[in-house]
Amino acid sequence: MSFEEAAKYIANATGLALTQEQQLQLYAHFKQATEGNCTRPKPAFYLYADRLKWTAWSQLQGCSQQEAQQHYIQLVSQLAPGWRSSISEEGQGRQAQDTGLFMSDEEYETYKQDKKQQQMQQVQAGTLSGVLSRLQDDRVGSEDVGDKVFEWCRAGQLDQLKQHVLTLEQARLTDDAVRPCSLIP
Repeated sequence: MSFEEAAKYIANATGLALTQEQQLQLYAHFKQATEGNCTRPKPAFYLYADRLKWTAWSQLQGCSQQEAQQHYIQLVSQLAPGWRSSISEEGQGRQAQDTGLFMSDEEYETYKQDKKQQQMQQVQAGTLSGVLSRLQDDRVGSEDVGDKVFEWCRAGQLDQLKQHVLTLEQARLTDDAVRPCSLIP
């Protein structure tokens, strides 16, 4: 079986309970197999999931794309021994950026909505994890904002962080109301 078939199986697999480490290994081998060595800069400290994925991928530095494909197929075979017999031609599926989990398009949309609602509840409650997870999802990565976020965290200025995230969320809600939903990534 080919790498493409293994990747398609994982993209469409539902009910496959994978640990975070297994998800990271699949992600890293997939990226190495499709893109080669990681050339992206190391993500900021508050982009926890991105840093985990970056680290996993970077550890495969020097592994050829062909070797990464073979390792990926071996990983899929270990995690889902019967995958070869259950390959389907239907659906493409999606990968949640924060967890690396693969799911159907419908599951992904539900997951995304649930996550956004949970994060906003955390932000409104004033928890630091809620604030930082919203900042991560909004890809606040410019040096100025990143420096501000770091300073607010270091100084314990949770109100500043909360206000910044609420401002970002309000801007997104306004923008979402203007654009058709089908165009929102």
